[in-house]
Amino acid sequence: MQSITGDNSAHNSEVSNHDMKSIVKGIIKTVLWIVAIIVNLILALISCIILIQDPFAWRAPKDKTIIALFQEHREAFEKIQQMAMEDMQQDHYLNMYNLDFQKGNEFRKENLIPESRQQEYKKLLSGIPLPCRTSIYADVYGQTLRITLAGGGFLLAIGSGWGKGIEFYSNKPKDLGVIVSSLDKIPSNAEPRIYLRPIGTSTNWFLYYQVDD
Repeated sequence: MQSITGDNSAHNSEVSNHDMKSIVKGIIKTVLWIVAIIVNLILALISCIILIQDPFAWRAPKDKTIIALFQEHREAFEKIQQMAMEDMQQDHYLNMYNLDFQKGNEFRKENLIPESRQQEYKKLLSGIPLPCRTSIYADVYGQTLRITLAGGGFLLAIGSGWGKGIEFYSNKPKDLGVIVSSLDKIPSNAEPRIYLRPIGTSTNWFLYYQVDD
């Protein structure tokens, strides 16, 4: 009788150990599965941020693409520049993003371009196939007009902030940027500054590429 009881205890002990091992293996598999999901989600989030912010300037348009856009719509660009300079004489500052006029900062709320004038800008710009998130800004101090067609890399630890587009300088662009023959060859981690490429023989219109810290 004692022998039978001992055998049953040993058998139950083996079964119990087997169940425990199965439970532990199940827990380990579940933890590994959860960890794998979390890691994949983190990698997917990082990939999305990189694609959206584009710190390495992957979506920067080529020089020839911007030049072709400018040459085809040069009259409209020059009219916009002329209007922006006229408006600055009235303390009205051109500041647009995605074809919408920005309200400006707390110091310039009263200096918005009048509504009727805004419609003139929008009419001119509607005829130019500008990419989404294009920003247009006129600088009263440098007498410049900047049209940013693409940009990214801001607020990220990797890469640098950058922007590329068209810029008008009323005078002395050499004091504000480095003249180069091509902006396509400038790496995203180049020295922070403004790089300029003249558009044709113009002394006022340039392609610009800016690298920020």
